[in-house]
Parts: sequence; C-alpha cells; structure tokens
Amino acid sequence: MEPSLKMQSALLDAIYSAAIRPADYVAFTKVWDATIARLAEQETGSSLRLHAEALELRKHFKRAFEVFEKSRVGQRQNIQQFLDRQASAGAACLATGEIIACNAHFGAQFGITIGDNLSKLSEIMTPLRNGGDGRAMAPFSATEQDPAVYRIWRDGTAQSLLVVEPVPDRDFPDANGQPIFLVRSNHVQWSDKVGEFLATSFGLTQAEVDISRLLLAGMRSEEISVLRARAKGTVRQQIKTILDKTGATTQVALVALLLSLHHLLAAKLTRDASETVHLLEAQRVHSTVIAEAPLWGSIEFDRYGAPDGQPVAFFHSEMSSARPTRAMIDAMADQGLLVFAPRKPGLGATVVERQATDPKGFVAAFVNFLAGQGTRIRVLVGQGMSGVAVTDFAADNPHAVDAVVTINTGIPYTRREQFDCFPPVAKRIFWTIWEDPELFYAPFAFASEAMLASAESERAFMINQFSDLPHDQKLIEDPDVYAVAVQAMKDFMSTPKRSADELVYWMHDWTEALRNVAQRMPMLFLQSEYHNYLRQDVISEYLAAFPQAQAEILPEVALLGVIEKPKVIARKIANLLERVK
Repeated sequence: MEPSLKMQSALLDAIYSAAIRPADYVAFTKVWDATIARLAEQETGSSLRLHAEALELRKHFKRAFEVFEKSRVGQRQNIQQFLDRQASAGAACLATGEIIACNAHFGAQFGITIGDNLSKLSEIMTPLRNGGDGRAMAPFSATEQDPAVYRIWRDGTAQSLLVVEPVPDRDFPDANGQPIFLVRSNHVQWSDKVGEFLATSFGLTQAEVDISRLLLAGMRSEEISVLRARAKGTVRQQIKTILDKTGATTQVALVALLLSLHHLLAAKLTRDASETVHLLEAQRVHSTVIAEAPLWGSIEFDRYGAPDGQPVAFFHSEMSSARPTRAMIDAMADQGLLVFAPRKPGLGATVVERQATDPKGFVAAFVNFLAGQGTRIRVLVGQGMSGVAVTDFAADNPHAVDAVVTINTGIPYTRREQFDCFPPVAKRIFWTIWEDPELFYAPFAFASEAMLASAESERAFMINQFSDLPHDQKLIEDPDVYAVAVQAMKDFMSTPKRSADELVYWMHDWTEALRNVAQRMPMLFLQSEYHNYLRQDVISEYLAAFPQAQAEILPEVALLGVIEKPKVIARKIANLLERVK
C-alpha cells in the first residue's frame, strides 16, 4: 500500500475510534496533524485531488459524527440539549456526583458547573427535611436501585426543592457504562408582582400579603406570629381571611395557589439585574451580575477593577475566562480601569443564541445593555476570536466606543499561504476551517468529549493543546495556573457547537471592518512574544497600511498571557486610553 493510502487508512481508523472512545482523541490528533501537513503541502496544480480527498474526509467525518451522536458517549450532548429546554434548574451527574451537563438556570442558582461535584451543594444548602430514608446530600449516595434523593431547604424567605433521581436507560443511555442521574430544582422566591396581584385581584391588605409571603416560604402560623409579634389567634384569623378572599379551602390549597402565581407571574418576568458582591474595597471591587439585555436575554458578567474606573468591556477567548483572578482584579484597579466581562452564551446564566451563533450580535447586545444602564464603554477588548467580533461591532457602531484592543487575534486570513508557518496543532485547527469548515465540527466535538470525560483525559487534552507552546506547557505545571487555565478551557469546550462556530467566524475576511475601524479610532493589536504561529513581522507589515492601528508585543508570554501577566495587559489598555482623551 502506498504511503498516502496507508496514512488515509490510519486517519479513518483514528476518526472512528475518537467518535466512540474519548480517550483515543489524542491519538487521533497525531494522525490528523500528519494528514493536514500532507494536504497543506500539496502543489497548486493538485487542487483537484485535494478537493476530492477533502470530500472523502468530509463523508467519513459526517458518518463518524453520526456514530458519536448515537453512541453512549455522545449522549452527553443530548442530555445538555434536554436540560437547555427545561424552565427549571437542571443538571445530570454520574453516580460519583460529578456533573456532566447542566443548564444556565442551574449554574446561576448554585454557582457550580460541569466537572464540579454535586456534594458541593451541601455547602450552600440549609435543609428543612431530608429524603424519606433520612439521607443527606453529602456524600452523594443515590444509586440506580434506590429511591430518589430529595431535599427541601430554605434560603432567607425562599423555599426550594432539589430532587436527584436515576434516569432510565430508555430515556438516556449511560455514559461509559455508568448510570446517569437527573438533578432538578425549583427556587420559589417571592415576587412583588405576586403581592400586587393578591392585593388588586383578591383585595388582600398589606398585612395579609406579608403573611402570604411567609406562608409561601414554608413558615407555620406559630412562626409567623413570633416573627410579626402578633398573637397566634390573630395570625390564624388573618390566614382564615386570606382563605376566604382567595377562595382557597385549606392552607395547602392556598400555598398551591401562591405557587401557581409564582410560576405565572414571577418566574416569567424579565429579571432585574441581580448582583453578587465578591470584593468591595475603596480601591477595588469584584461582583457577578445577572441581568436581562433587551437585544439578547439573560447575560451573566463579572464587574471588577477600580470602582470609578474607565469602563472597559472584555470579551474573552478559550485561554481565559470572564471570572477574573485576584491578580487581574488588582492589575485593572491599579491602572484605573473598571472591566465588564460577560460570560459567553451557554455559560452561567447567559442564554444561548436563539437561532444561530452571533458573536457580533452578542457584543452589540452587551454594549447596548451597559449603555442603557448609563455606562458607556471606552475600550472594547477582544481576545482571540472575540477580537474579530469587537472589530465587526465597532465598524458598524463607531460612536459607541473610543478604541479597540485585540489580544492574539492576528490579522484577517485571506490566503492559504498564511498557514504555512503554523505548527501542528494550530495548522490542524485553522487549515481545516479554512479549507472546509464542515470537516471541523466533528473533531471539535470529539475534543470536547475528551476534555470533559475524566481528570486523566482532561490532563492529556491540556498537554496536547499546549504541545505547540513550550512556554505555556511549562506554565501549567504550576497547579494554580493549571486550575485557572483548565477552568477557562472547560468553559470553552463545554459549549462545543457555539465555540466551534466562533472559530469558524474567526476565519471570515474581516479586512473591511478593520479598515473602517482603523480610520475612525485607535486600534491596538497585542501579540504574545511566544505565540509562535502569529508572525510578528507579518502582522506589523500588514498593519502599516492602517495609520491608527498599532501592533505591540506582550513580552515573554504565550497564549496564557492574560493569566500570567495581567499587569502588562492592563497597562497597555490604560496607555491606549491616554491617547484617546
């Protein structure tokens, strides 16, 4: 068998192995790298053969992806789709308690996500009553044969029910031979809309509305009398009056009515912004906000830096996260910057796109939301693929911001030769997208599964991901750096379709948008010194045609520069702001 046929046969074996077994993903990448290197070296005159080979590969990738989707491994994505359709908070976990999928409601309510363990809930839950057999949630102890584990708890004046129950095989096949458990929760929280409805529709007085609120929170009449400093008989009479006015025959029926009003009124309302404060000092702040953006829906974002600093919007990429380290908070605060960093669609409480992936639309929705709150962004920062989105937005909205910064975004890809200098991992990704985006989705889905399958496969994935970048590969040997980097990568890989779409979006020709922006405002292109597939000389030569576009080096860093040296990033942004005063 001639060498090219042997290589193609090896690739096909690797494709189907990766579709079935996540642990085989790294072996697949090695064969895929060799194939890309061979195809990329084809002479221009052999383009017909190259096209035919790409068509053949597309066919096999499509079949492998179908195998992946139908296999037990691929069910994780099906479970995710199921959870995303639920109105309540939901997650799926293994018998160990490891969460393998969760929706945005679950992440927003509990602050935990894929890869975390369900036992963490015990740290934030105050139980009123355990399940029927008296078991607690920690350690996680449900089994396929046991009854569902449930827990009711109270948080202030809200009462919630969390249920963990085995999922029958007929609904979702198991994951790698392990049973799957469905975790569902409903957080019943009083809304002023419910109180208004009780007052206007049923004629309840303010005192009766207050008592209804406490009943919904699960309090007994004796507890209410103590809390309100009223005689027990008075409270009982007030409850009887509430029953008469609402037409409820019993107190149980009244609570059922209040629950129905909650779902009809409170749960369906557009939420006002809610903020969780992590750090509040005179010189620096950090909080997480969940708010409704009129053009998008729910968006979760972190706000950090100097309380009265210059507003900066930071759209992250796969090598960093919206959740800042303390070093990032301090660096931005020291430079007088206040950062607004949204979590990407599908992460936390940020809702996914309603139809198709829209990176520029997400930037527009977030910036417009902040403007509606009275905050005008001075600088748009986009890392990696997000740099293209912020440039596209600024081209259409030149008066919305004062300057644009990209971090390791590079320049528009307009010809195949730009990939010639790329090392294997980068060439595998970008050359594949450039030649045929349809070839890319299946390998990216395999990568996502491999990343999230286990701690061992996660480690192998991270090492492989940084195999082109020895500086970063050395850096992640530090457990603290690894923890931050792996969480950022998990955020990226846990939404594979959206993330793959963004990588494809990166490859579109955004030359015209860059030209429009560079004619109207300063642009700063930050490139990491050790990011070896972004040729500094090529970028500088290209930007020479755009007087307001400037390229600068981030010294002694690679892709993890935002994590490794946030002070340098903050200083570069602050220096740019000095130019636009």
